[in-house]
Amino acid sequence: MAFPPSLTQFIKSFYNFFDKQSQNFDHLEDITAPNNIHPQLDDKCLKEVFKYFKNDTKALYSCVSVSRKWCEQAIPLLWEDPFCIFYKNDTLVQTYLSCLSEERRTYLIENGLFIPESSNPKFNYPSHIRKLDYRRLNLAISRWLTNNNNKIDPKFICLISQELTSLIINQSKELHCLRVSKGPDNIDVPNFSICTGFEESISGLRTFQLSGIFREKSEINHIDYLTSTISMKCRNIEHLQINISCSYESKIQKNLLNIVGSQKQLRKFECYVKNAAHFLLKLSCQAENLVELSLGGIEYNSITILYPLISCINLEKLKIFNYYDYTAYHSTGIESNRFHNLCISELYLIGASVNELFFEYLMRMVRSSLKKLVLDQVGDEKFLSIILKCPYLTHLALSIRPDSPNLPQLVNLNLEHLILNDSTPDRLDNYILNNIESFPDTLRHLDLLICISPNVLQYILAKCKFLETLGIYLQLPRDDSKYIKAVVRYVQSSGSFSTLRYIRNCSGQKLTPLSKDLCGYAKMYIENIVNETYNPWE
Repeated sequence: MAFPPSLTQFIKSFYNFFDKQSQNFDHLEDITAPNNIHPQLDDKCLKEVFKYFKNDTKALYSCVSVSRKWCEQAIPLLWEDPFCIFYKNDTLVQTYLSCLSEERRTYLIENGLFIPESSNPKFNYPSHIRKLDYRRLNLAISRWLTNNNNKIDPKFICLISQELTSLIINQSKELHCLRVSKGPDNIDVPNFSICTGFEESISGLRTFQLSGIFREKSEINHIDYLTSTISMKCRNIEHLQINISCSYESKIQKNLLNIVGSQKQLRKFECYVKNAAHFLLKLSCQAENLVELSLGGIEYNSITILYPLISCINLEKLKIFNYYDYTAYHSTGIESNRFHNLCISELYLIGASVNELFFEYLMRMVRSSLKKLVLDQVGDEKFLSIILKCPYLTHLALSIRPDSPNLPQLVNLNLEHLILNDSTPDRLDNYILNNIESFPDTLRHLDLLICISPNVLQYILAKCKFLETLGIYLQLPRDDSKYIKAVVRYVQSSGSFSTLRYIRNCSGQKLTPLSKDLCGYAKMYIENIVNETYNPWE
């Protein structure tokens, strides 16, 4: 729920007042706020107000301390996504273990686990979970094992994961998000078929993500049950992500295809599988619903990707990853008149071996609405000439190399954000100097994820007069002062600059911050300095 500024300010004042009042209360049971300072808001109104603090754990905890009524509305928000909110909290798993029955705790102990004694939980925490992420759950279990003198054994992680899954599924009647993934740590996915109330719990699922490599027969059976049940019971999934490789693929694939086809309003679909063609054909079922589509690992005629897109009339974002076109330029018999305009405003082609013909047809479909383009490989100057036909393009990210084609015509675009990336350690000083006049005067944001000298950075800043933010790769710490002084000189002559983002471009030093003295000097002139960069390729 989005609040207008005046109401937002009221909520902040409302919260700050009761935050001060809550400091006078030591015990939840003793809270009896006088009516003259306690607005009698009903539960529904309180719930909507507290949603404003959904991402502010500290604020929600303060609300818990005000009164029992406030506590009852704040606790569900705090515990709906616990493995994200409390991901660093070592007692999280212990809290859930305390919710298990004596029988189930005894079962874990008999299987070799040490579980410390703990008090009975004050709330039914599992009932409030709405988002369940198994990667985060397993990480939390690993931390708990370490902190309680247990061996970090995949067997123990699987045991606890299965018990907590059964507990959560049984207690939570309304899961909204389920992320099931298997990494390289040999931790099996849970067996949902033994979880009481599973079908009821997932009936309102809105996000489902499945990823990993599955080879064992037992885990294939678990995934089969999971996907077949979701295909039959879930109709309201809005975000679906599939990134799997497994034995018996046809068995699982049939279930996944049924999931795609059975949703009422699938808005975001991410598909990273070897046989993506079947899923592309299934897109016709969701043609009017899809807003965002991501495809990866596709290995067939690139032009065939375009045909299913024609019917996706509301598609706004398209991402194609790790694509290999084995037909190269041999796409024939194309009905060019079929590729009409789409409403796509963001297009990503990353790790893709895209031929010119495919790029030309795709850009023809999106150029009238395209605002953001991320292109991993610039084939030749023809690619750039095609880009120039996008009149509303404001955000451009290009991966370049010393032998990349020149960029002189970019100056004719009304770009606001330009990102130049090079994954190699090669210096691009000469390339940039040859293209220095290509930087548009309209730029407000510039990210240089490339190796350049401080002197070349000065030339770039001299050309870009209205920057508000800048992202740069720093080389060795001994050169930091040269880069920072170049930026400071720019800030002194510019009234709009506010943020410097930086990251190391040398192995083993990516997170090395600026020295304390240099950072102090820079902050005298630069409002925000952060040790990170904006990289759409990551």
